[in-house]
Amino acid sequence: MFKIFKKNLTGFTLIELLIAVAILGLISTALVGIFIQALKSQEASERMQNLQTDTRFLLERISQVARMGTLNYGADGYNGNAVPGGIVYLIAQDGEKLILEKSGDSILLNGSTNITPSNLKVDSLNFYPYPENPTDKEQRRVEMRIKVFDKDQKANMVLNLIVTSRVYDQW
Repeated sequence: MFKIFKKNLTGFTLIELLIAVAILGLISTALVGIFIQALKSQEASERMQNLQTDTRFLLERISQVARMGTLNYGADGYNGNAVPGGIVYLIAQDGEKLILEKSGDSILLNGSTNITPSNLKVDSLNFYPYPENPTDKEQRRVEMRIKVFDKDQKANMVLNLIVTSRVYDQW
């Protein structure tokens, strides 16, 4: 009358399913963590690349001004030696007096023209004019040390650059 059927019991137990879901959750969590870290790394790399581009533009602009002029040893405020400071006095080829100086987070040309890209903050800037004595018979040059940040101050860079004047004085 009643027949007992033998069932084929080849499925998964509840414990096996819970273990599989737990392992899948751990693997998913690890993969999401790796993905988030890769995104952060890519963002930092992009930020640094933008900082380098903006800094390169700024240094090229400073170099352009410094190359086309010569040190102005007779300028008011120039004390006759290479004391480091955030200001340098130059004379352009046409005789115009030029001043490059750090003001706040920017670098100004002649006290009014901001030559700093908008995404850049200048933390420190020092000019070291050489030779210290204007009677020395060596090529005029300016060493610059600059520390910059991006606008969010999440990336920074310190650079050292020496710019030699293309204007040769008659000694």
